Amino acid sequence: MNLAEWLFEPFIKTRALEVSPFSILKFLVLGGLLILAARLVKNNVRKTLVNRAGVEDGVAYAVSRICYYILILGGAFAILHEMGINVASLATFAGALGVGIGLGLQGIARNFVSGLILLLGRTIRQGDRIELRTVSGDVQSISLYSTVLRSPEDADIVIPNSMILEEPVINWTLQDRRRLVATEVQVKYEEDPVIVKELLEAVARRTPGVLENPTPDARLKAFGDHALVFRLLVWTEDYVFFPNKLISELNYAILAELNSRGMALPYPTQVIHRIGGEEN
Repeated sequence: MNLAEWLFEPFIKTRALEVSPFSILKFLVLGGLLILAARLVKNNVRKTLVNRAGVEDGVAYAVSRICYYILILGGAFAILHEMGINVASLATFAGALGVGIGLGLQGIARNFVSGLILLLGRTIRQGDRIELRTVSGDVQSISLYSTVLRSPEDADIVIPNSMILEEPVINWTLQDRRRLVATEVQVKYEEDPVIVKELLEAVARRTPGVLENPTPDARLKAFGDHALVFRLLVWTEDYVFFPNKLISELNYAILAELNSRGMALPYPTQVIHRIGGEEN
């Protein structure tokens, strides 16, 4: 048997399907071309919508992803038809198979539908800063099965789409690109709380990245065991994705201002009462 005969010789042959080395090679080539073409179309659609139509990048991302999946699905059916496979019979077989393994595929189907809802619903978009349970990060990508977050520690977190729809999610950038940042400061009881409030708000206004409107707001939060506890609230657009960095900048500036005014930070003290006389 020569090479040509071996390539076209089927090693699986049924009434509806013949599988040969050539058919496998053909399937791989067509599948690779399909994926390449779908990615090119996805990228071009996104660039065209953003650069020419002026569409928001998050919307363009969702539209391009949907186009990608439609091309993949349609191309897959076309390739199967080209391979001589009866798509209708495959659908029947898949339906019968789904009855047997339906329970195992429920999670996949739920994530698939959730992915479509996320892409079309636009409540969570690429680039948003979200918090879910104990994780938070910036949305890097939304696929039909999972969403990838980039954490503040530069770790990639993969979250099933169904979890995002079923759990409460905080989206810091859904309505606008700003967020509230807070830090706490303790001062001695001897200090005038009105002066402390004015000092904290003045420091915040001078700190780069803090918005003038809404204005910074210092509040007397609690009476601690050893100090007055103030909570400084500021709004920012520059540090939406890095709030801890702004908190650090505020703390440095507040500490420098307190030291320059001779207002040292309090520290815990204990008073010990001795009962009885002196020991020998």
